[in-house]
Amino acid sequence: MGVVLPLMDGFTLIEKLRQKGNIVPVLILTAKDSLANRVKGLDIGADNYLVRPFEFEELLARIRALLRRKKREVLSDTVQLKDVTINIAKKQVKRAEKIIKLTA
Repeated sequence: MGVVLPLMDGFTLIEKLRQKGNIVPVLILTAKDSLANRVKGLDIGADNYLVRPFEFEELLARIRALLRRKKREVLSDTVQLKDVTINIAKKQVKRAEKIIKLTA
């Protein structure tokens, strides 16, 4: 099984993004730490793979590294995908306006 998300597994989501030519940087955050999952995630198009538990500072460093490699400008502290909002500055994730508690 791939990385778990509400509507489809994360591997399928990444494959669909890449098939459509979407080059958005992808960092997989998961508890799935097997070598097979890590290799699959990177082979299907993820740019990085971070296994829980992790330190928040490491997560931020990996995000900065992805942005440097992709030469992207961060226009906002907020990233939105459907009903999920990630606010990097506030270290907060919301889904359908409900705050999701993050654990490390």
